[in-house]
Amino acid sequence: LIDAWLGVVGRAAALSLPFATEVAATAGLIKGYGDTFRRGLGNYDRIRDRVIDPALAGRMPMTLAVDALSNARAAALADPEGTRLDTVLDGIGDGIADAAE
Repeated sequence: LIDAWLGVVGRAAALSLPFATEVAATAGLIKGYGDTFRRGLGNYDRIRDRVIDPALAGRMPMTLAVDALSNARAAALADPEGTRLDTVLDGIGDGIADAAE
């Protein structure tokens, strides 16, 4: 997991240092053990799939990606169960569609 995360941070840094900083901070979601670890890893995976990977693939404007990643990370930390994260990720999807138009 660490090697994969470091690779993503490196790819992000090639595109945007603010984005790379946010990507690096997402590691803080993965902590603890047992259920806490599983929830944090699940939230990290959801954020990676919905924000980080699309941004790295050029499917999300970088300014949106930085804000989206910051907001998603804050939501995941505030509500480990994922309710707030769901709301934030749904809003990010709307933002991507708006940016594409």
